[in-house]
Amino acid sequence: RLMMVAPETFASQMQVIVDNGYTAITPDQLTAALTGAPLPPKPVLITFDDGFRTQYEQAYPVLKKLGLKATFFIITGYLEYPAYMDAAQLKDMVASGVATIGSHTITHPALAQISEEQRQHELIASKATLETLLSVPVTTIAYPYGSHDDRVVKDVILDGYTSAYATFTGAEHTSASRYELRRIRVDNNEQLLPLLKYFASH
Repeated sequence: RLMMVAPETFASQMQVIVDNGYTAITPDQLTAALTGAPLPPKPVLITFDDGFRTQYEQAYPVLKKLGLKATFFIITGYLEYPAYMDAAQLKDMVASGVATIGSHTITHPALAQISEEQRQHELIASKATLETLLSVPVTTIAYPYGSHDDRVVKDVILDGYTSAYATFTGAEHTSASRYELRRIRVDNNEQLLPLLKYFASH
Protein backbone atom coordinates (compact mmCIF):
# COMPACT_ATOMS: atom_id res chain seq x y z
CA ARG A 1 0.00 0.00 0.00
CA LEU A 2 2.91 2.36 0.63
CA MET A 3 3.79 2.08 -3.07
CA MET A 4 0.28 2.73 -4.38
CA VAL A 5 -1.20 6.06 -5.44
CA ALA A 6 -4.92 6.79 -5.69
CA PRO A 7 -6.14 7.31 -9.29
CA GLU A 8 -7.19 10.92 -8.69
CA THR A 9 -3.84 11.68 -7.05
CA PHE A 10 -1.94 10.14 -9.93
CA ALA A 11 -3.93 12.19 -12.45
CA SER A 12 -3.14 15.35 -10.51
CA GLN A 13 0.56 14.50 -10.30
CA MET A 14 0.78 13.85 -14.04
CA GLN A 15 -0.98 17.14 -14.74
CA VAL A 16 1.73 18.88 -12.69
CA ILE A 17 4.36 17.37 -14.99
CA VAL A 18 2.59 18.68 -18.08
CA ASP A 19 1.71 22.10 -16.66
CA ASN A 20 5.30 22.76 -15.61
CA GLY A 21 6.92 21.91 -18.91
CA TYR A 22 8.48 18.55 -18.09
CA THR A 23 9.03 16.05 -20.91
CA ALA A 24 8.58 12.34 -20.29
CA ILE A 25 11.42 10.28 -21.78
CA THR A 26 12.24 6.61 -22.32
CA PRO A 27 15.05 4.51 -20.82
CA ASP A 28 16.78 4.40 -24.20
CA GLN A 29 16.78 8.20 -24.33
CA LEU A 30 18.36 8.33 -20.89
CA THR A 31 20.96 5.71 -21.81
CA ALA A 32 21.85 7.63 -24.98
CA ALA A 33 22.14 10.86 -23.01
CA LEU A 34 24.69 9.27 -20.69
CA THR A 35 27.04 9.01 -23.65
CA GLY A 36 26.39 12.50 -24.96
CA ALA A 37 23.06 12.52 -26.80
CA PRO A 38 20.81 15.51 -26.07
CA LEU A 39 17.71 15.33 -23.90
CA PRO A 40 14.58 17.47 -24.19
CA PRO A 41 14.03 20.28 -21.67
CA LYS A 42 13.23 19.20 -18.12
CA PRO A 43 13.27 15.44 -18.75
CA VAL A 44 11.53 13.04 -16.41
CA LEU A 45 11.27 9.26 -16.64
CA ILE A 46 8.03 7.76 -15.27
CA THR A 47 8.27 4.10 -14.21
CA PHE A 48 5.94 1.44 -12.86
CA ASP A 49 6.94 -1.93 -11.43
CA ASP A 50 5.25 -5.36 -11.46
CA GLY A 51 2.59 -4.86 -14.14
CA PHE A 52 -0.54 -4.61 -12.01
CA ARG A 53 -3.77 -4.41 -13.98
CA THR A 54 -4.64 -1.11 -12.30
CA GLN A 55 -1.68 0.43 -14.11
CA TYR A 56 -3.50 -0.27 -17.37
CA GLU A 57 -6.97 0.59 -16.11
CA GLN A 58 -6.11 3.74 -14.13
CA ALA A 59 -2.67 5.08 -15.06
CA TYR A 60 -2.51 4.37 -18.78
CA PRO A 61 -5.61 6.42 -19.73
CA VAL A 62 -4.20 9.43 -17.88
CA LEU A 63 -0.81 9.10 -19.56
CA LYS A 64 -2.42 8.70 -22.97
CA LYS A 65 -4.70 11.71 -22.49
CA LEU A 66 -1.81 13.93 -21.42
CA GLY A 67 0.63 12.67 -24.07
CA LEU A 68 3.09 11.30 -21.54
CA LYS A 69 5.37 8.30 -21.99
CA ALA A 70 6.08 5.79 -19.23
CA THR A 71 8.01 2.58 -18.65
CA PHE A 72 6.38 -0.54 -17.24
CA PHE A 73 8.58 -3.26 -15.76
CA ILE A 74 6.72 -6.54 -16.20
CA ILE A 75 6.92 -9.83 -14.28
CA THR A 76 6.37 -12.21 -17.18
CA GLY A 77 5.32 -15.16 -15.05
CA TYR A 78 2.39 -13.11 -13.78
CA LEU A 79 0.95 -12.28 -17.19
CA GLU A 80 -2.71 -13.34 -17.34
CA TYR A 81 -3.03 -13.51 -13.53
CA PRO A 82 -6.24 -11.67 -12.53
CA ALA A 83 -4.46 -8.82 -10.72
CA TYR A 84 -1.92 -8.26 -13.49
CA MET A 85 -1.95 -6.98 -17.06
CA ASP A 86 -2.41 -9.46 -19.86
CA ALA A 87 -0.76 -9.66 -23.27
CA ALA A 88 -3.47 -7.68 -25.06
CA GLN A 89 -3.15 -4.79 -22.61
CA LEU A 90 0.63 -4.65 -23.00
CA LYS A 91 0.26 -4.66 -26.78
CA ASP A 92 -2.28 -1.83 -26.59
CA MET A 93 0.02 0.35 -24.51
CA VAL A 94 3.02 -0.28 -26.77
CA ALA A 95 1.01 0.36 -29.96
CA SER A 96 -0.21 3.68 -28.56
CA GLY A 97 3.35 4.94 -28.18
CA VAL A 98 2.82 5.57 -24.47
CA ALA A 99 4.61 2.54 -23.06
CA THR A 100 8.12 1.22 -23.03
CA ILE A 101 8.18 -2.30 -21.62
CA GLY A 102 11.06 -3.54 -19.49
CA SER A 103 11.74 -6.79 -17.69
CA HIS A 104 11.09 -7.36 -14.01
CA THR A 105 12.09 -11.05 -14.36
CA ILE A 106 9.82 -14.10 -14.50
CA THR A 107 9.05 -14.73 -10.83
CA HIS A 108 10.36 -11.58 -9.06
CA PRO A 109 13.25 -13.16 -7.11
CA ALA A 110 16.03 -11.31 -5.32
CA LEU A 111 18.59 -11.76 -8.10
CA ALA A 112 21.64 -11.51 -5.84
CA GLN A 113 20.34 -14.39 -3.72
CA ILE A 114 19.72 -17.07 -6.34
CA SER A 115 22.03 -19.35 -8.31
CA GLU A 116 23.77 -18.34 -11.52
CA GLU A 117 21.61 -20.77 -13.47
CA GLN A 118 18.38 -19.43 -11.97
CA ARG A 119 19.46 -15.84 -12.48
CA GLN A 120 20.31 -16.34 -16.13
CA HIS A 121 16.96 -18.01 -16.71
CA GLU A 122 15.11 -15.12 -15.06
CA LEU A 123 17.01 -12.54 -17.10
CA ILE A 124 17.07 -14.24 -20.48
CA ALA A 125 13.62 -15.84 -20.58
CA SER A 126 11.75 -12.77 -19.35
CA LYS A 127 13.42 -10.62 -22.01
CA ALA A 128 12.71 -13.18 -24.73
CA THR A 129 9.07 -13.57 -23.70
CA LEU A 130 8.42 -9.83 -23.88
CA GLU A 131 10.27 -9.38 -27.17
CA THR A 132 8.36 -12.26 -28.78
CA LEU A 133 5.04 -11.06 -27.43
CA LEU A 134 5.46 -7.39 -28.35
CA SER A 135 7.82 -7.50 -31.35
CA VAL A 136 9.97 -4.75 -29.83
CA PRO A 137 13.44 -4.80 -28.27
CA VAL A 138 13.50 -5.03 -24.48
CA THR A 139 16.59 -3.14 -23.38
CA THR A 140 15.97 -2.34 -19.73
CA ILE A 141 15.27 -4.13 -16.47
CA ALA A 142 14.33 -3.21 -12.90
CA TYR A 143 15.89 -5.38 -10.21
CA PRO A 144 13.20 -6.99 -8.02
CA TYR A 145 13.55 -5.52 -4.51
CA GLY A 146 16.55 -3.63 -5.89
CA SER A 147 18.59 -6.80 -5.31
CA HIS A 148 21.82 -6.80 -7.30
CA ASP A 149 25.58 -7.13 -6.98
CA ASP A 150 28.55 -7.31 -9.34
CA ARG A 151 27.53 -10.80 -10.51
CA VAL A 152 24.01 -9.65 -11.32
CA VAL A 153 25.24 -6.59 -13.21
CA LYS A 154 27.67 -8.76 -15.20
CA ASP A 155 24.82 -11.10 -16.21
CA VAL A 156 22.50 -8.22 -17.10
CA ILE A 157 25.14 -6.82 -19.46
CA LEU A 158 25.89 -10.26 -20.91
CA ASP A 159 22.20 -10.88 -21.58
CA GLY A 160 21.81 -7.76 -23.72
CA TYR A 161 20.26 -5.16 -21.45
CA THR A 162 21.56 -1.61 -21.90
CA SER A 163 20.29 -0.20 -18.59
CA ALA A 164 19.02 -1.38 -15.23
CA TYR A 165 17.12 0.31 -12.42
CA ALA A 166 17.77 -0.15 -8.73
CA THR A 167 15.99 1.27 -5.69
CA PHE A 168 18.57 3.87 -4.71
CA THR A 169 16.97 7.29 -4.35
CA GLY A 170 18.13 10.10 -6.60
CA ALA A 171 18.10 11.68 -10.03
CA GLU A 172 21.82 11.95 -10.80
CA HIS A 173 22.99 9.43 -13.41
CA THR A 174 26.31 8.72 -15.13
CA SER A 175 27.44 6.32 -17.86
CA ALA A 176 29.21 4.32 -15.16
CA SER A 177 25.96 3.89 -13.22
CA ARG A 178 23.64 2.88 -16.04
CA TYR A 179 23.18 -0.55 -14.49
CA GLU A 180 22.37 0.97 -11.10
CA LEU A 181 20.13 3.85 -12.12
CA ARG A 182 18.41 5.74 -9.35
CA ARG A 183 14.71 6.40 -8.98
CA ILE A 184 12.44 8.52 -6.80
CA ARG A 185 9.49 6.87 -5.10
CA VAL A 186 6.38 9.07 -5.24
CA ASP A 187 3.74 8.33 -2.65
CA ASN A 188 0.06 9.14 -2.40
CA ASN A 189 0.58 12.33 -0.40
CA GLU A 190 3.47 13.68 -2.46
CA GLN A 191 3.47 17.26 -3.65
CA LEU A 192 5.15 16.57 -6.94
CA LEU A 193 6.42 19.98 -8.03
CA PRO A 194 8.56 20.65 -4.91
CA LEU A 195 9.94 17.11 -5.24
CA LEU A 196 10.89 17.64 -8.89
CA LYS A 197 12.52 20.97 -8.14
CA TYR A 198 14.46 19.49 -5.21
CA PHE A 199 15.97 16.66 -7.22
CA ALA A 200 16.70 18.94 -10.18
CA SER A 201 18.98 20.97 -7.91
CA HIS A 202 20.68 18.13 -6.00
